[in-house]
Amino acid sequence: MTNVELRQGTGTESGLTPGSLDVVVMRHVLAHNGAEEAAIVAHLATLVKPGGCVYLVDIDGTAFRMMDLDPDLEDLHDTFVEFHRRKDNDLQPGLRLGKQLRAAGLEVLEHIGRYDVLQAPPGMRPPSWAAREAMVEESVITEDDVSRWGRAFERLDQQALRPTVFGAAFVAIGRRPTN
Repeated sequence: MTNVELRQGTGTESGLTPGSLDVVVMRHVLAHNGAEEAAIVAHLATLVKPGGCVYLVDIDGTAFRMMDLDPDLEDLHDTFVEFHRRKDNDLQPGLRLGKQLRAAGLEVLEHIGRYDVLQAPPGMRPPSWAAREAMVEESVITEDDVSRWGRAFERLDQQALRPTVFGAAFVAIGRRPTN
């Protein structure tokens, strides 16, 4: 590709020129940024031209569910939620996307949510599993917990009955006024 440029920045200091973009998209970032949520959305709103749109995609992580789990995984998600609570992160940003866009001065064109339901294929792991090392570092869990969960996932991978995963996702679109 010849029309791609990589730049390093943060959610509140992207280094992009304000008012220079037609569209800005941010996906699954707010839940991990606690108190910075409003500042991040406000920054994104400054980047779009009049008539430009900001698209936000995020979750309600507290609504995440899995059915037909190995009993040794029953505490995994609740532990993940507690880990984020201790970091002052809020796993429900999807519920507030429209409010955040409005507060940033954008007209909310749409704010929708849906529940994705799927059968977890062998090898699939939830976000809580991906955060296991960080949770150990923060003393939310122990290496014994990680080992117990790892063995449980290995057992699940061998079962014909696949766990059912339920996850709530939200999309909101905000447009910068033209006047």
